[in-house]
Amino acid sequence: MQKFKQLFTSEPIEQILNWSFSILCAIFSIIFFILTITNVYIAISQAIIFAISGVLFCPKVKTPLAVKVVLGILLVFAT
Repeated sequence: MQKFKQLFTSEPIEQILNWSFSILCAIFSIIFFILTITNVYIAISQAIIFAISGVLFCPKVKTPLAVKVVLGILLVFAT
């Protein structure tokens, strides 16, 4: 019964929204890169970097600062 009540509190709903937003960003980044870059392998690798960073930059995910810095550098080189 307690788990059932936790489903309707604001925090899990907010977490679901954060995850779905990250997933949507990943899907759009994959579509964008495949459509705009002729080399598909580079497009997929960049989309994977964006997808991983989209999940790890999610506010509910406890990501260490060093990981965020490394991902930020990867994002700069990916674009």
